[in-house]
Amino acid sequence: EQAGRYLQRAHAESTLRCYARDWAQFEQFCQQRSLQPMPCAPQTLALYLTSLAADAKATSSIRRVRMAISKLHQRQGHPRPDEAACVRDVERGIRRSHGTAQKQARPVLLTELQQMLSALGDTPVALRDRALLLVGFAGGFRRAELVSMDVEDVSRSSQGLLVHLSRSKADRWGKGEHTALPCGAHPERCPAKAFDRYLEALRADKRRRVIGPAAEASPSGALFRATERGRARESLSERRLGADTVGQIVRRAAEAANLEHPEQFSSHSLRAGLATSAYLAGASLEQIQRQGRWSSQGAMMRYVRVAADFGPRNAAAQIL
Repeated sequence: EQAGRYLQRAHAESTLRCYARDWAQFEQFCQQRSLQPMPCAPQTLALYLTSLAADAKATSSIRRVRMAISKLHQRQGHPRPDEAACVRDVERGIRRSHGTAQKQARPVLLTELQQMLSALGDTPVALRDRALLLVGFAGGFRRAELVSMDVEDVSRSSQGLLVHLSRSKADRWGKGEHTALPCGAHPERCPAKAFDRYLEALRADKRRRVIGPAAEASPSGALFRATERGRARESLSERRLGADTVGQIVRRAAEAANLEHPEQFSSHSLRAGLATSAYLAGASLEQIQRQGRWSSQGAMMRYVRVAADFGPRNAAAQIL
């Protein structure tokens, strides 16, 4: 029983959810065509990948589906169907025909971040959004990292904030990482000041909810919390913010700031915005990589969007 629990932890929960969804869709495909899903013939998998390509699925998604189906076969003691030449060649043909470019989120540049912050109010929800935007941008945090933060994970000092991540996508073995968010030169975009104001809003909310000495204790538990709608105005609940809500907050702030095409922003826009803005400001690749905890500079450079292509480090700009 314990071994089974460890087996489940071999992959991230998000990966397991994707695998389960991919397998359910593959089973439906096989049932509609009277094909056997487990164990499936390599030709069946090749046909399924072809149908996904015909539906304009991204090549990265097709690769994940192929891996999900094959790993489940392997776990059940069957040969991996993707080891057959027909499956490998079909997938290679799909990549050559449709390309491998991935859809990328639009980065939140520093000027856009300033506009988004200026459009926010002073309600508890607005203070939460301000803190989330600034912490997410300054730390280059992924959405899963933001929503997993507890109040206890953030240490405040005169120099800024020190955020402890007990686990992240790049830290699969749970060694733990620390990211420093220095005080900003401009108070309106200082993550430490935004954190202070948000924490005070959480304290005030706790005093309204709790009676007695415990009401004066510091807030604990989830840092970024979901909203609950009251009769008069929005207020914060004690529930942890959902990962999908991070992207909604970014897009809502972009709309409030009247930025063009707010639908192009997502939760990844904060991480891409840090990399792009820091690159344009002259930060070294090592500094950007360390701040965003990228495993390699190659992985990090995928986040430096088109805005940096015409920046001061463009080789042609040095001579033209």
